[in-house]
Amino acid sequence: MKDLSIYFQPVDSHQKFEEQQLGNEISIYRPDRFPEMDEEGVALFFTPESRRGNCKSSQDNFRAPLYEMFIGKNWTHNIYDLGTIAPGETINDTLHAIQSVTSELIKNNITPIIIGGSQDLTMGIYDAYE
Repeated sequence: MKDLSIYFQPVDSHQKFEEQQLGNEISIYRPDRFPEMDEEGVALFFTPESRRGNCKSSQDNFRAPLYEMFIGKNWTHNIYDLGTIAPGETINDTLHAIQSVTSELIKNNITPIIIGGSQDLTMGIYDAYE
């Protein structure tokens, strides 16, 4: 798999989790280590891009409640948190980054979940599936 870490900023979280919480099961991008995505699963990332939209997605505060959820007893899926995709100098740079990351994830049987951003980012996601 290509090195996707160049597109991302690490997650800034120092929470402690109980044994069965998702926070213990998710491979999280930390300043010292990008997740090794060597098995299929689900990868999520946040994008604060909203230059063309009416949304204000400046906070990635979805992580704390997500990490606190409890896994089921038959949990077998890998979850990777890639962090926050760094906005490009232009929106087209951001679209290219989203398209490149999403395409690489799909090629490796990893389902992308993109959180945040404005509606126009769907074009970059669409291009990745093309």
